[in-house]
Amino acid sequence: MFKKVKKLLRGDLFIPVLIFFVFLGIYWLTLAPSVSPQGDAGELITVAYILGISHPPGYPLFTLIGHLFTFLPLWSVAWRLNLFSAVCHCLTLVFVYLILKKITKSWLVAFFSILTLGFSYTFWLYSLVTEVFPLNDLFLSILFYLAVVINDTKDLKKTGKLFLFFFFVLGLSFSNHHTIILISPALFYLIYRKFLRSFSSRGTKKIKFVMASVLFFILGFLPYIYFPIRSRMGVFPIEWRPILSLVDLFRFFTRADYGSLNPYIGSDPSQVTLGQKWSQLVNYGRFLWDDFQIYGLLLAGLGLIYGFFRNKRFLVTILIGFLTNIFFLSYASFPISEFSGTTLGVIERFYLLPNIFVSMAIGLGVWALFSLVKRLRIVVFLGMVIYIFILTRANYPLVDQSGNYLDLELGRNVMRGLPHGAIIFPRGDVGTFAAFYAHYVEGFRRDVELVTDNLITSKYLYIRSRRPDLDFSPNFLATTSGIVANNLNRVESFVLGYPGFDLPGYSASPSGLHFVFKNNQSLPSVAQWESDNQTLLSNYVMPNDQDLESRTTIGDKVIIWHYANMYIFLGDNCRSQNDFDCAMKFYLSARRLDPFDTITKYRIAYLYFLSGNCVDSEREFLDIFKSNPKNRALLTDLIRLYGECFKDEKKNQEYKSIFESYFNEVYSLKKL
Repeated sequence: MFKKVKKLLRGDLFIPVLIFFVFLGIYWLTLAPSVSPQGDAGELITVAYILGISHPPGYPLFTLIGHLFTFLPLWSVAWRLNLFSAVCHCLTLVFVYLILKKITKSWLVAFFSILTLGFSYTFWLYSLVTEVFPLNDLFLSILFYLAVVINDTKDLKKTGKLFLFFFFVLGLSFSNHHTIILISPALFYLIYRKFLRSFSSRGTKKIKFVMASVLFFILGFLPYIYFPIRSRMGVFPIEWRPILSLVDLFRFFTRADYGSLNPYIGSDPSQVTLGQKWSQLVNYGRFLWDDFQIYGLLLAGLGLIYGFFRNKRFLVTILIGFLTNIFFLSYASFPISEFSGTTLGVIERFYLLPNIFVSMAIGLGVWALFSLVKRLRIVVFLGMVIYIFILTRANYPLVDQSGNYLDLELGRNVMRGLPHGAIIFPRGDVGTFAAFYAHYVEGFRRDVELVTDNLITSKYLYIRSRRPDLDFSPNFLATTSGIVANNLNRVESFVLGYPGFDLPGYSASPSGLHFVFKNNQSLPSVAQWESDNQTLLSNYVMPNDQDLESRTTIGDKVIIWHYANMYIFLGDNCRSQNDFDCAMKFYLSARRLDPFDTITKYRIAYLYFLSGNCVDSEREFLDIFKSNPKNRALLTDLIRLYGECFKDEKKNQEYKSIFESYFNEVYSLKKL
C-alpha cells in the first residue's frame, strides 16, 4: 500500500492537480465578493464586462478572457473576474512546482516551496481580486517552465518545436502586460545555448527557423487587433482613446501618453533622486519581509549559496530575473517619498514578479536542508510545516477579502443622493473605478453621467448620444472645468474631491463626497448647508466598526481616507463660516475613521486653539509634534499657542529656539 502511495505522490499529475484544487479552494473561501480597491480592479472588471478599452497598453488578452469569465453563472460579475485571478495564480503555483521539481528532483521540496509563495501576503491578496498581474505571473511561470524543458531536451527536432511555442507564448504575454519583458534576459540566458545549437543544426534552413520564430512571436500579438475592431463598432462608455489607425495602435501599445517606463501619467523617472530610488528598494524589502518573514528569507539566502554549487545556471537565471525586476522598481517613477496609500497601491502589484524568483530561491534553500541533513529530514519536514503554519496564520487575517463590500459601497455612495441627471466627475482611481463598476456593470443610477479627465476626449461622444441637452463646445472638450462652466445653468455638476479650479462668480461648496459649484448670489446659510449634507450623508453606507478593524489592505485604507477627507472638507467649510461646533463634529467623524491621520489631528488642534481651549489644543499639537518635530507650520502654531493662549513666555521661547535651530532663521509670526 505504501508503495502505491509513494508511486502516486511521484506521479506527474497528482501533486499538480492537488496544488491547483487545494489553493483554488482556499482562495475561493477568501475571495473578494465584489469589486475591490486593489489596483485597477473596478476599471478592468467594467472593461471586460462591456468590452471596452482600458488604460494603455489596454490589456486586450485579459479583457477577452475576462469577458468569457463574466458568463459564469456564479454570484456577481466582479466575483467571476476575481475568480479569474485565483485560477491564474493557482496555475502559476502548478508551473512553479513543476520547475522546482525538475531542478531539485524532489516533489516534496517543490511542494514546500510553492506553499511559501501561495501563502505569502502579496501573492495571496492578488489571487483574490481582479488585476492583470496574476495572468502576468502565469505567463512568467509558463515561459520559465518551457525554458527549463527546452534546456533539458536533447532531441533537437523536438527542441525546435518547443522554441516556436515558446516564442508564441512570449508574444502572447505582451498582449497582457509589458513587464513580462523584465524576465526576458533571464529566460534567454537559460536557453540561448540550446537556441544556437538548434539554429546551427538547421543547415540551409537556418533563415527559415529564425523567420518562423519571429512569425510565432508576432502571432502572439494578435489580441491587439481587438482595439481597432472595437473602436469602429461605435461609441461606448469606457474607451481610453479611439484606436482607428496603426499610429493610434502603436502609441497605445507603447504607452506614449505615459512614457513606456512610467507607471502613470505625469511621472518622470529622470526626476527621481538616488535617495528616492533607494527608498523604493527599502520599501520592497519591507514588503518582502512581510511576504515571507525571516524564515523564508533565511531559506532564500541558503538557497543562493547551495544553488551556486548544485545548479549554477539555474541560480544565475533566477538572480537575473530578480535583479531586472529590482532595477525596474528602482528606475520607474514611483514617488515613495510622498508616501500615500494610492502610491503604495500602485507599487505593491509590481512586487509579484520578483517574489516568484524569491520563492524559487527558497526552493533551493529547502533543497539544501533536505540534502545536507539527511538523518534529520523529519526535523526539516516539521520545521517547514511550522513555518508554513506561521506564514498562513500571519497573512490570512490580512488578506481575507470575504465579505468586503467597501469598494462597492464607495462606488454607490459616489452617486447616492444626487439629483436626477447629474454629471459626476470622479477623481482618483479608487473612487472612479468603484463608480464605474457600480454604474456600468450593476446598473446603479443610470440617470447620472460619469466623466473623468482622462476619458473626456473619447467619452464625450458617448455622453452626447445620451444627453443632447448638455453643451460640449469644442473649446472645452478636454477639461472638467470647461464642461462644468458650460453647463452651470443646465445641470448640477459634482466633482469627487477638491476640484482644483475656480469659476468666476461661483463657489465650490462641499456636498458629501463631492464639491458642487454654487452661485455666490444664492449661497445657502450654514444651517441649510449642514442640513442638506446631513440628508445626503444619511443615504451613504459608511464603513462600520468591524470594517475599520478588519480591513487593513492599502486599498481599503484609501477608501477610509476618502471618507475621512470628506469629513475634513465639510469641517473646513463650517470653520470658514466660524461655526466651530459644526466643524468639530465633522472633524471628530474623520478621526473616528482614521485616528492616526495627522491632517485631522491638526485641524482639531487648531480648532481648539481658535475656540480658546488651550489644554486640548496643546495635547493635540504635542501628539503631532512627537512624530513630526520639524514641521514649520506646527512649530509656528505651538509658539502662538503658548504666547497667545497660555501666555507662557518660557514655553513660547523654548519653541522659538527649537524653530530657529531647525530652520536656521529667526522666528517671525506666521499663520496658517
